[in-house]
Amino acid sequence: MQFNFYLKNHHVTGLASLEDIIGPISAGLVEGGHQVQFEYTQLLPRPWVNVMFEYFPDTGLIDELAAARAEYGSDLILGLIGTEDLSDTISMGDKGDQRRLDNMRRVMGVFDFIWSIVPVDDYARLFPDCRPAYFLPFGHCPSLEQEPVLHQGIDVMLYGKLNGWRAPVVQTLLEAGARVQATFGDMPEFIRRNMLGRSKMVLDMRRGDVVRYMSPSRICAALQCRTLVVAETFDVSLLSSLYRYVVPADYGDLAATCLALMADDSARRARTDELFARFKAETSMRANLEALLPTIPA
Repeated sequence: MQFNFYLKNHHVTGLASLEDIIGPISAGLVEGGHQVQFEYTQLLPRPWVNVMFEYFPDTGLIDELAAARAEYGSDLILGLIGTEDLSDTISMGDKGDQRRLDNMRRVMGVFDFIWSIVPVDDYARLFPDCRPAYFLPFGHCPSLEQEPVLHQGIDVMLYGKLNGWRAPVVQTLLEAGARVQATFGDMPEFIRRNMLGRSKMVLDMRRGDVVRYMSPSRICAALQCRTLVVAETFDVSLLSSLYRYVVPADYGDLAATCLALMADDSARRARTDELFARFKAETSMRANLEALLPTIPA
């Protein structure tokens, strides 16, 4: 199949924050023998399958998509990949100020298929007239696998931006003498992957206590770099299967868990190898994508 990743709804300077989502999806498709290209201006008719990543901050593009649907009709195949928990007020806004969600309500009818990297329970409730949404699990990509880095000069890498929920854990680590760095969410991929590979471990934390889902793209990006992941335990959804490939810890134990792993280098390296081998053996981005291809209209 031929896939056209249509990215016009994202500002070009903000695409770096999507690389750990777009990269594995495109890699998994290519590993399966499909063609993938990236486009910023053109939707393409069959045989191309156009794919967008959810983000509709205004109505301009929504009108363009409706016009394209009217022009091409069934010759336009258009899919949406959801990336956020639609009930998360941090991402989608508080009740009464949910422009992003309101715009989704306007546009959902144009899509022929819907996938989401987080559980899809909210789609049927919020958009009862749209196509069924399907969960797309993340997994291992051989083409993205990174060789182990010999010199790991970063003790703990916080994957994401520093905020009020994450800061106390980071402060405890710094006071204990750990070298901590952060990706800040919008770092270019070539820098982020280099830093992930040079880190003894990655700390994956939610943004706040209203967050329901862990980050599959970030956890898998770190694992692809053969880096140990210490992940906050809170997720009870389908995504909780990812806890098999990380060192889980409750919020109050995150700093102590990282420090204990830092204290025994040989044990940490053995745990890193064990969890990466399990991730590689048990998951496949290619297989997960192939399972959803029948949801694309023929």
